[in-house]
Amino acid sequence: LLLRRVDPEVLGLALLRADLMLSATLFLGREGLRLALVRQPAASSIQFADSITTTTAAAAAAAAAASRARQGLVNMACLSTPVGLLLTLTVAFAYAKLNPDEPEDRRKTALLYCLGGALESLVEPLFILAQANLQTGVRAYAEGSAALVRGVTTYALLVWAGWGVVSFGAAQVSYGLTIALCYLTFFNANPRSCGFASLAEIRPRRLPSSVEGGLAPPVPGGGAAAGADVVPSSWVMDMAPLRLAAHFSLQSVFKHLLTEGDRIVLALGASLYDQGVYVMAQNYGSLAVRVLLQPLEEAARLVFAKLGAELKAAREKAEKQTGPLKGVSQGRADGAGKAEDWVGKAEGLEALLGLLLKAVALLGLVFCCLGPAYVPTLLLVLPGERWATREAESTLCWYCGYIFLLGLNGILEAFLYAVADEAQVLRLTGVHSACSLLFAALAAPCMAHLGTAGIVAANCAVMLVRIAYAARVANQFFAEFKKKSDPDSSAAAVAVGGLRFAGVPDLRVLGAFLLAALATRASESRRLLAAALAAAPSRDLAAVNGPGLRLKLAGAAPHVLFGVGCFVAVAAAVAAFERRALGQLRDLVRASRATREKKMA
Repeated sequence: LLLRRVDPEVLGLALLRADLMLSATLFLGREGLRLALVRQPAASSIQFADSITTTTAAAAAAAAAASRARQGLVNMACLSTPVGLLLTLTVAFAYAKLNPDEPEDRRKTALLYCLGGALESLVEPLFILAQANLQTGVRAYAEGSAALVRGVTTYALLVWAGWGVVSFGAAQVSYGLTIALCYLTFFNANPRSCGFASLAEIRPRRLPSSVEGGLAPPVPGGGAAAGADVVPSSWVMDMAPLRLAAHFSLQSVFKHLLTEGDRIVLALGASLYDQGVYVMAQNYGSLAVRVLLQPLEEAARLVFAKLGAELKAAREKAEKQTGPLKGVSQGRADGAGKAEDWVGKAEGLEALLGLLLKAVALLGLVFCCLGPAYVPTLLLVLPGERWATREAESTLCWYCGYIFLLGLNGILEAFLYAVADEAQVLRLTGVHSACSLLFAALAAPCMAHLGTAGIVAANCAVMLVRIAYAARVANQFFAEFKKKSDPDSSAAAVAVGGLRFAGVPDLRVLGAFLLAALATRASESRRLLAAALAAAPSRDLAAVNGPGLRLKLAGAAPHVLFGVGCFVAVAAAVAAFERRALGQLRDLVRASRATREKKMA
């Protein structure tokens, strides 16, 4: 509805330049803490103080230590709010100073976007705590509700109130406000699902010392009993997560330049029309990413972080008890059992990564193989004739292939962020820096040959490099564990073969997708021919570009029905030849739902 009433130039101004400024502020202000803190123990795994009735000093000390750890997580999460607000204020002040001659409506739009970002920053600690406790449902609900409110607000202010480009800024404020209300409502109603007795508990507080908090038994006259380790009072329990967050924040600068490089290039060198066309294509293309791939990536990141932490802890425990592990077959009986424990966790983590890679590959193939044939019809039906240009069609077709690469990269980098140490994060920063330079080198020649679609093509090339690097690191990670569990195994000397092929769908499924792609392209050619014949009895194919939506859509209904049939055929092939993978995914979803219900109870 909005696209039918908005010119490409207005869309490019509102949803590219202003949104680029907002995304930079939010991403740089919160990504480092998000990545670091989701790797911490879940607060909901800690018992509440009012549930501890035992009289043993050990149990009381353990409960106090757990409470201290929970508060330490809260304190670190609360750092995201002042950081986000400071960045937002800095960006707003810089924009006002650097653009003194900007038209009033554009300045208002930019400042309203900053206000919307500030509202999101206020509840960022609640987001981190929800994610750290695997409460992913609240994010889907909050962002879905906020997107709906933003859409309604934009349409009402743009069409009925006539606010013009300022409508987009006001709608972004409504988005931030809705996000804040949703998180506050969730934590007020369900604080125990994240390990808290009430919403009021979620605030920064100084951590008590071991004696004050009950970690060490006191002695008369003050202090702790002899031999007890005294933990001093502080605001932060462990500096390691903050150091890791600093590394992630540095790396996120380069990742953001890489992620938003396409919009930066367009904002600096393209016309407002080209910017609007790209934003339209990106919004439609990224709809699948936001609805299907992003929730899966976020859930995978959380699961990988928790399983990776458990794997590391099990390995360290086994090494402490038996010394450096020299293989399961060479250790003592108890040592072998401990080694088998963490080796089993490593194999389970590898199997989960392969399963998720296959899932996103199948989803991506649907868009990659079936999407391009229906892009022209989509543009005619949804945004209207003004958007149904060759430039827009080409950009959206390239984006269908880009979705496939985004899904694979999202899962692989989610795993990489979950298990990477500080050295690997720094190496990843170097890789992203190199990818940024590669994109800068490819953007201009690709745009010269492909127009706006060249930006998407350059992104595809860069994404292939990122996928290759992340897959290499993942293979090395599992090969290291396999080598340490059995150094005599020849399979341990090379990258894990299972990961290389576990994410690849069955060849018969790939063949079904290929046939569906060829068939739908042929159907699209028949539709274009029918439209041309309806528009010009002389069979001049150029007449299909003439006016008249009815004529252009001639033959669209059979084309769409044929596409539905192809999708059903591909789905049947997946159900027949990927039965085991589908069963594993179903079990994974059930286990995740059972875990959430148990925490809510």
